[in-house]
Amino acid sequence: HNMLRVVQPKKASVGGTGGGVAILGRAQVRMDWCRIASNGMQFYADPGEFERWLTGSGGGIGVREDAQAHFWNCTFSGNSSEFGYAIAGNGNRTTLDHCVVWGNFDAPDTEAPDLGPGNAVALAEVTNSIIYNNEFDPVRMPQLPDDPEIRYSIVQPTADSLLGDNLIRNDPMFVDPSNGDFSTAEGSVAIAAADPVALGIDGQRTRIGLDPLARSAGM
Repeated sequence: HNMLRVVQPKKASVGGTGGGVAILGRAQVRMDWCRIASNGMQFYADPGEFERWLTGSGGGIGVREDAQAHFWNCTFSGNSSEFGYAIAGNGNRTTLDHCVVWGNFDAPDTEAPDLGPGNAVALAEVTNSIIYNNEFDPVRMPQLPDDPEIRYSIVQPTADSLLGDNLIRNDPMFVDPSNGDFSTAEGSVAIAAADPVALGIDGQRTRIGLDPLARSAGM
């Protein structure tokens, strides 16, 4: 298991995927309590390769090929790219659980073809997480067989057409997101709203987003 506390900004890498971290090949990675912030990935106009998720994806994290990547209690903020501003995954082999995706945005790049608005999370399975205050659409989940799902999560109100189980579209009430405090305040809709199948260390239903009890227990 890999633990990554902070990814330092890698400003505007060009082409490829994963402005902060690229997870490729058959790598198997788990990141707990990581912070992926202020990374960037810009579009690169390679002839014959105008797929946005190939040439300007995953501002924070990019996962491709047969790699597996699992993120638990991680925050993604201030990242930018053409597609998957925070993370561009590879389907259900990329999972986010108890994560926060906030304040990620489209990379300004006039060379990119007209591919329409991007999104904060692309092609990843999302559970018990908060995806809020990101530019344009928060999540890309193509409606095809075996595509990843989003469940028991809080998503921004602009995601009114997003399909998923037990989605909440209310303000999660972060304590101080502008200064990096993504814990949820008392009275938040996130409290005791996570998947009831996976209970917390106290035997109770946990909150959506970062799990403070797991952190205090050193998990």
